[in-house]
Parts: sequence; C-alpha cells; structure tokens
Amino acid sequence: KYLNNDDLNKFSKLVVDILFPFLIFVTISQHLTFEKLKFVWPLPLVGFGMIAIGSVFGIFLKKGITDDQPELQKTFHHFCAVNNFGFLPIIIVYNLWGQEIVANLFLLNAGSNLGYWTIGVSLLGDSNFKSKLLKLITPSFLAVLIAIPFALSGWQNQIPKFAWNAFTTIGNASVPCILLIVGASLYPLPKITKKWALIYLIFCRLVLIPLLLIIIIYF
Repeated sequence: KYLNNDDLNKFSKLVVDILFPFLIFVTISQHLTFEKLKFVWPLPLVGFGMIAIGSVFGIFLKKGITDDQPELQKTFHHFCAVNNFGFLPIIIVYNLWGQEIVANLFLLNAGSNLGYWTIGVSLLGDSNFKSKLLKLITPSFLAVLIAIPFALSGWQNQIPKFAWNAFTTIGNASVPCILLIVGASLYPLPKITKKWALIYLIFCRLVLIPLLLIIIIYF
C-alpha cells in the first residue's frame, strides 16, 4: 500500500510527461547523424505500418472470439493493431544492442504513436479526429521533433556538460520508474472470466501477428 490508484496516475504522468521526454531527447541527440538518417528515415513509416497491418489482421482474427459482445470485439481488435512499442522494448533493445539502437527505436515509435492515436483509438470507437490529433502532441512526441534538428545541427554540443549530465540522469530514471508503476497497477489482479478470449489474444498479439509482421518486413 505504498501507492494507491491516485498516486499511480500522478506518478505515471510525471514519468511519461517529464522524465521520458528527457530520455528521448538525449538518446536521439547523441546518436542521430545525417549519415545514419539515410538508413533510418523509414522507421516512423514502419512503426505506423505495423499498427495499420495489425489492424487489418485483426479484422479476420477477431472472428475467433466466439463472444459477440461488441466491447470485447473492439478491445480485441485494438490489441491486434497496437503492439508493445512503449517501455518494454527499450529494456530489450538497450541490453541487446546498446543506446545507439534505442535512438532508432524512438524514431520508430514516432510512427507508432501516430498509429496508436489514429487507428488504435478509432478501433475503440473514438471517431473525433481533432481530439486524436491533439492527443498526439505529447511531450514525448515533441521531444522527438526537437531532438532531430538538435542532433543534425550539432547544437547539442552547445549545451553545458553539467546540464547534459542532468538531462541524462533524469531520462535514465524513467524506465525503472515506469516498471514500478506497471507492477503496482497490476495489483490486485483482476478476475479473468473469459479465459479463452485472453489465451487467444495472447497467441495472436505475441506470436502470430509478430511472426507475420517479421515476414512482411523481411521482404
């Protein structure tokens, strides 16, 4: 009982709106160059494309849900489209390939965020296009837009070292903090009444759709 639901909401806003943008800004500013941009510029398109393709797969896969409850169908379709592009991949990518490749992940996620707030939210029934665009303008998205010209212009070299160290420390705190929030938000575990739907969703979202996307991206 160190954290209650109100604490989690405030804490998550602090992490997502303040700490995490610093991590994005520092990582991209340090590792993006004009030479690298020639190869990584399609990544936002790939991020958006994965959500778009996942939503198409979801049209067919949701027929495997035997329950005709509309809300369940919408939620299943949403999760087919939206992948785990947030904090979990940062830990995996950083430990496998280092911070330079995490910068690529943040570029990919710029497109993933666009896909989430347009396609992903629409699948849940939100048809207000203006509100979706406003939700897209998040501190994290703005951090990407600011970091790219900073990196390409060399302006990051003008930032005093003590300030840069502070930005780095603040940003690095975001991932362990969000893991605490995710863990705390899982308590108490909900009662699962539709076990088949959950098992089927896990298989589609974590096995089948990623496998199909890997094949498509490979070609």
